[in-house]
Amino acid sequence: MVTAIDAATNKIILSNDKLNKTIINLTDFMTNEISQAMKSEFKVDAYLRSKETLGPQSQPISGDIAVNRAPLLQQAIVDFETRLADHVVRFKQWALLKGQKDNGRKLRRQEVDKKIEELTPQLDKLTQNLLTEQEVEDLLTLIKLMILPSPKPTDTLEGEDAAEYYRQIQKKTLAFSVLARDVLLRAPLIETKDWKIGYTKVNDVGGKTSLTEFMLSETQRKYFSPEWHLDIKTKTNTGLLREQVYQTNMTNYLLNELIEEERQTLGLLSFQ
Repeated sequence: MVTAIDAATNKIILSNDKLNKTIINLTDFMTNEISQAMKSEFKVDAYLRSKETLGPQSQPISGDIAVNRAPLLQQAIVDFETRLADHVVRFKQWALLKGQKDNGRKLRRQEVDKKIEELTPQLDKLTQNLLTEQEVEDLLTLIKLMILPSPKPTDTLEGEDAAEYYRQIQKKTLAFSVLARDVLLRAPLIETKDWKIGYTKVNDVGGKTSLTEFMLSETQRKYFSPEWHLDIKTKTNTGLLREQVYQTNMTNYLLNELIEEERQTLGLLSFQ
């Protein structure tokens, strides 16, 4: 009887050992499966986050266009500022005349009046967004002559006459710089040879376009372009945030231009 009980007990113990091992193995398997599932979930999540940040739907075309145009615009703005400063210097040289006799001044004024009459039709060109180099030079010459047709020989001025003339020159120089700036914004300054056109086409003269054309292309024409709307329609949240950054950059550029225009206007008003 004792032997039978021992045998039965051993069988129960052996059965329990097997059951415990089975439970342990099953638990280990389930734990491993859960761990693998969690790792896979992390991988999927990381993939989705990577796709959201770096995938094609997170990169608006505006970014590629902006990167491509940045060095071209940088060079154009440097050229713009350099040319404006150069023409202001030329105006001052014209204003600070020296060594002209009375007869020479009369002849000079006749030539000036003739040149003004010849170039006056060019004023209609200021309605255009892009001018040729010759049109730019003609308009700058016309503006110079219209603002100051008869410069006085400074070496003959003294006292109050000299002070008054220099005050007038300061006022007229500011007026010239404001008008010259408006003309040069329409000058062909930006290379378009390697320009990624993007959503809209810009007009060019000899492979160059103007800052005014650029601003119109990136604002009014862009927002009326179906291609731009179709592009941002397909973008992820990251892509839309990037597009928002590009739009903010353009807005800041335009605000800077508006502030400069207001500064120029206030400068003119202060001399009235």
